[in-house]
Amino acid sequence: MSTRPLAIASISAERFPPSGGFAGEGVRRLMGAPSLTQLQTVVRESLQNSCDASTGAEPVRCQIRLRRLTPPQVDALRELLAELPADEVTRPQLQAVLGQDSPLVMEISDWGTSGLGGPTRADKAPPSGVASDFVNFIRNVGAARDTDQGGGTYGYGKTALYGMSACGTIIVDTLTTAEGAEERRLIGCHVGHTYDSDGVRYTGRHWWGQAAEDRLVEPLSGLDGSDFAGQLGLPARGVGETGTTVAILAPLLTHEDLTDAIGEIEEIILWFFWPKMVDLGQGASMEFLVGLGEDAARPVARPELHTPLDLLVDAFRKVRSGSGNEIRSKNPARRIGMFSARRGRRLPRRALVPPGTSIIPHTLSHIAVMRPVELVVRYYDGTPADHEGEEWGGVFICDSAHDVERAFADAEPPAHDDWMPENLPRGPAKTFVNVALRELKLIAAAGGEIPRAAAAAPGDVAPSLARVAERMGRLIPAIAPRPDRLSGRDVTPRPTAGRASAADPIFLELIERGDDLEALFLVELRNPTAQTVEFGAEAGLVIDGVLTREKRAPGGSVEVVGWSTLEGAVVGQGAHVPVDAGVTSEFRLRVTLPPGAAVGATIFAEVRP
Repeated sequence: MSTRPLAIASISAERFPPSGGFAGEGVRRLMGAPSLTQLQTVVRESLQNSCDASTGAEPVRCQIRLRRLTPPQVDALRELLAELPADEVTRPQLQAVLGQDSPLVMEISDWGTSGLGGPTRADKAPPSGVASDFVNFIRNVGAARDTDQGGGTYGYGKTALYGMSACGTIIVDTLTTAEGAEERRLIGCHVGHTYDSDGVRYTGRHWWGQAAEDRLVEPLSGLDGSDFAGQLGLPARGVGETGTTVAILAPLLTHEDLTDAIGEIEEIILWFFWPKMVDLGQGASMEFLVGLGEDAARPVARPELHTPLDLLVDAFRKVRSGSGNEIRSKNPARRIGMFSARRGRRLPRRALVPPGTSIIPHTLSHIAVMRPVELVVRYYDGTPADHEGEEWGGVFICDSAHDVERAFADAEPPAHDDWMPENLPRGPAKTFVNVALRELKLIAAAGGEIPRAAAAAPGDVAPSLARVAERMGRLIPAIAPRPDRLSGRDVTPRPTAGRASAADPIFLELIERGDDLEALFLVELRNPTAQTVEFGAEAGLVIDGVLTREKRAPGGSVEVVGWSTLEGAVVGQGAHVPVDAGVTSEFRLRVTLPPGAAVGATIFAEVRP
């Protein structure tokens, strides 16, 4: 390994073009507010990019390692980052890291991928058929997805890498193919804050590498790139071992103990990437390793060996074999995905992190949802198993038809950690996602069981919608405490002699109205007065067991649809219904039910003049 001085290293600070550009602060905020932790986001986004970059010739091998730099490696890092940004905010952060004797780095590496190929400048068009992976990852922001059914985009997920670093800095080392030959590329990247210098406005983005004529640095390539990667202690790459390593300087970890930190990383891999580790007959599509220090990394054990992931694996196999349950929409009439669930005894967990910090639930009652790329988007919580000591897990994979898969991909936020149909325009795509979420949340509420409203696979036992409604009753209480209309106090109304009154609404069942769902309540209205009384209903979300005035929920809103008699005759549209003098009768009240929500209603009376 060469240790020659790196006299060619230089820094490039990005200036704002006259037409404007992305400020460093804006780049850091592109991920929005993910539901995940910083570490979870980084691991998910990085390994997702590795999956998308697979060459297909062999399983993708991914390694995450935590290690402290040795003194010679620190010297090499200081040589590369000899020139520091003029940014007064992040310059001291970089100086603090470079001043340490053995700063910590977090390496995320892959093999069996194409590496970061294509042009190294964003203003240069790639040859026909060549992807712009290098500029999309290193220079561009928000590049569109160019992998069929891929996990996402380079442009947003990569911003989490900079947020993970205490000094906003990463080192990227890649072996790729350029113009028919393998090429090593190494470059340093930094996202800081906007600043002014000598009358020039800078974005806060910087790169370190080979100096170019127009203030832009190129990556260190060839022997310079491979030699310097060795000096930094980055993983070696032989001929044909294409792929990429991203080294995050001074990673911001949850656990101070690095053994616990590497255990947390292993848990994140298992919880979100277990489908990629399942062998469906041709071997697993991805292999994962974790390591601490300079020692060889160890493989992450197969998910079948980790409870309760074994239940999810069984459900996944059933879906992939085509013997799961179809989830369909009616208008348009399409299959939008497949679902299956598996039940079993609750068995002891393998401890990877300190007690109380695991992301794997104590008792599994969850549905893992994913697109055909088989990366878990999120889990939907459900009703636990009826019997103590049991648990269940379900898997839903949306259909691979282009328009269906595209609908779910477009419903994902930049962090790819949810499906948000409200972000889609009205049309089939929004219907696909809405119907899937509605059905999955019903199934989750039913403890993983499939209602007859969803098409069941041969041999599966499907409980009636009434059974699902019975379980949903745990979420939609028959009598929910409600805030008093004036004081905000929780009250339970009681009939008053001689005055119009109403009994508390009692939840009856769920009703399908096309692709929408409604909750049906039984309400007794009493009018002992000599005048006609107009009763009104105010519906809202039930949050933490309390009926609120909140009406907006992800995927829809709560509205009173109308009133009918027990025989089904409509007696009132909307929130109000008149009751004649001296009449006491039972009515049915219909309320819209957003996907996965719990709703309730409060009744009030107004005497007509």
